[in-house]
Amino acid sequence: MPELLIAVATVGLLGVVTARAAGRRRAAVVAPEVVAKVVHRAREAVGVDAALRHLLDGLATATGATRADALFVTPPNKAVARVSLEDGQLTTIETRPPEELCELMTAWLAVDPRPADLREGDAHPLRPWLARMGVDDAIVVPLMDSEPLGVIVLGNRLGGPSGATTLDGPSQRQLAADATAALLGARRRELLARMPAAWFDATGARIGSSEPLDTLPAEEVLRARLDMVEAGREEVALVSLRVHPVRGRADVELVADAVAERLMRTVRRVDLTARVGDDRVVVVLAEVADSDIALRTAQRLVDRAHAPVLLDGVVVRPEVSAGVVLWDGHTRVSEIREELDAVEAAAAIDPMHALHLRASARQRRGLAA
Repeated sequence: MPELLIAVATVGLLGVVTARAAGRRRAAVVAPEVVAKVVHRAREAVGVDAALRHLLDGLATATGATRADALFVTPPNKAVARVSLEDGQLTTIETRPPEELCELMTAWLAVDPRPADLREGDAHPLRPWLARMGVDDAIVVPLMDSEPLGVIVLGNRLGGPSGATTLDGPSQRQLAADATAALLGARRRELLARMPAAWFDATGARIGSSEPLDTLPAEEVLRARLDMVEAGREEVALVSLRVHPVRGRADVELVADAVAERLMRTVRRVDLTARVGDDRVVVVLAEVADSDIALRTAQRLVDRAHAPVLLDGVVVRPEVSAGVVLWDGHTRVSEIREELDAVEAAAAIDPMHALHLRASARQRRGLAA
């Protein structure tokens, strides 16, 4: 599932009066350290819901708000389209927002992803939709990670106070980056916590530790998972993606990390995404024995991997090649790893970086017969 997240947090503000002098607005400004404390609490949350509650409640308290709403286009963890926070109560609604609103926000973020401080009479593409949601003055802060994820809107209700506590420019930009990182970090910990403990117990990653996992599974977890496949004669598809260096950027590891994070949010709970070496991501797709299904799934992962990545303020588009091996557990782990390396290498030298697939040993025996 594509990981396009559109979050709209609507915060109704109490009476902070905005004065105009020399043709310019003046409003009380929330101190950057206050925003930093709010985001810090959100970063420590284990689940997305908890992180979102910290963000909405913290920002509401900082700005004197009495109401907060979050609107999702693609939720990071479940089919929740709207979250409302009022009087300390968090309510979720599963009604999907209008498609035209999703397209409007995505287009705006792709073209001009800068924070916007909207006051009465200011024009903005989102203004009609803010009015429909009952919002007048508003601060619109984009959420940007490896792709446009959404926006946070801080504002007052229609007919309410004429002014709003504001954030200075640097605080808004920092909030955009930090809030996105908090939400995605919470999602990563949530996904890791839900992975089968057996994948990690063999490596000692979870033994004797009460701290939640916060790093992507690596080689040792992949090895333990493949041992389980061999022992149980499971039918799986192994997808090996190699991330190629991006022109002008030497940090291919960071690009590979971003690709792995995105794929982990894309695959099912029963699938494992592991970072291997400097530039590879290996996905173990459980209960996949059909070549067509394996190829379609791998192509979807490649398409997700190709989406732009935002690193240190620079947008880069990853180049990846992928090999796919179907495995029924009847081939030894060492041999299947060699096959996976070979098919991935064949894809890497393909001028089009096409997907290359190798059938399972049992399928090859059937074809030979």
